[in-house]
Amino acid sequence: MSLGECIMKWIAKKGALGGVARSQYVKFTRAQKENPNLSESEICQTLFKSRFSRINLTRKERERFDLFLEYNGLPTTLRDVCQAIADVELNIHSSGSKHAILAVGVLYEELERLGYQKE
Repeated sequence: MSLGECIMKWIAKKGALGGVARSQYVKFTRAQKENPNLSESEICQTLFKSRFSRINLTRKERERFDLFLEYNGLPTTLRDVCQAIADVELNIHSSGSKHAILAVGVLYEELERLGYQKE
C-alpha cells in the first residue's frame, strides 16, 4: 500500500467512514441488549430503516438509496448496514473500485476493532 493510500485509509477511519461503523455498532449492541430475542437480521433491518426515515436525502442520495434496495434488499448484517449507509450517503463507489475496496475495508476493520465478529 502506498503512502497516499495509508493516509487516505487513516483519514477514512477517523472521519465519516469510521464514524458510520462506530455509530452503527453502538446502536446495534444497544438494540441487542434491549431486545435479546431479535435476530441480527431483524436488528439490522430496523437500524437501516430507522437511519433513512429520520434524515432528508438529497435527490442523488434518494436515487442511490432506491438503487441499493432494488439490487440488494434490506441489509441483514451490521457490515451490510454500514456499507449501505456509505453507499447512499458517502457515494463510496463513485471514485472507482480501488477506493471503494479501500472504503469497505475501512468499515470492516473498524467493526472488527470494535468487537463485531467476522461472518
